[in-house]
Amino acid sequence: MIMHSDSASFPPTIVDALRAHLADRPDKILYRFLDAGHDEQTLSFIELHRDAGKIGAHLRAHSGPAPAVALLLYPPGLEFIRAFLGCLYAGVIAVPVHLPGSRQENWQRLGKIAMDSGAHFVLTNGAHRDAVDRWLHGASELKLMPVDTTALRLDDEAAPSLQIEPAASQALAFLQYTSGSTGDPKGVMVSHANLMHNQALMQRRFGHDETAVVAGWLPQYHDMGLIGNIMQPLYLGATAALMSPNTF
Repeated sequence: MIMHSDSASFPPTIVDALRAHLADRPDKILYRFLDAGHDEQTLSFIELHRDAGKIGAHLRAHSGPAPAVALLLYPPGLEFIRAFLGCLYAGVIAVPVHLPGSRQENWQRLGKIAMDSGAHFVLTNGAHRDAVDRWLHGASELKLMPVDTTALRLDDEAAPSLQIEPAASQALAFLQYTSGSTGDPKGVMVSHANLMHNQALMQRRFGHDETAVVAGWLPQYHDMGLIGNIMQPLYLGATAALMSPNTF
């Protein structure tokens, strides 16, 4: 990531960008996700704002005064995006990671990331909660709190609202880890300023605007999958058509 040089040219954080789009395009579809059967799920700007706020409220209620860190363990899909924005809404440092399958060494690699990042939470969905619980049962030294975001009743209008506090541009937005396939995973600290400068640079180089439709199938924990396919449409007020790598 490249540090920004002119913070006045774009919103200070991606949360500010999302909230700015709510004024003139709340019901516009931001994300379309196609599964292997070509069924489509959608998420509008206002729906993402609402769901991220509810996830963020839960995280804030269970966090201490210091910035908390959360591992995001999701299959490809909109649940990951809700959780990632929920972390940013709450001031929690997100750690997007690959959801391990049955191979034990992948779960061991995940444990190294959890230790290195100082994670407090592991966020997942209902379909993978049992696998996460089994991992945590065998790795009690991690002392992670599991959060099943699908159980937070995102459709509950009475769920607590979140008072969003402005984030400093130099504050950490998320940690991005290498795969660890040739050694221990190594993390890169990405600030809000890093992220927003990268978004502005992509917009200028590609000539993107709010009419763009971004199509992508790269992993959501991958730099280009997250920064280009997921964050760039949000930054622009545009639309993304997403699918998993296997579906592609």
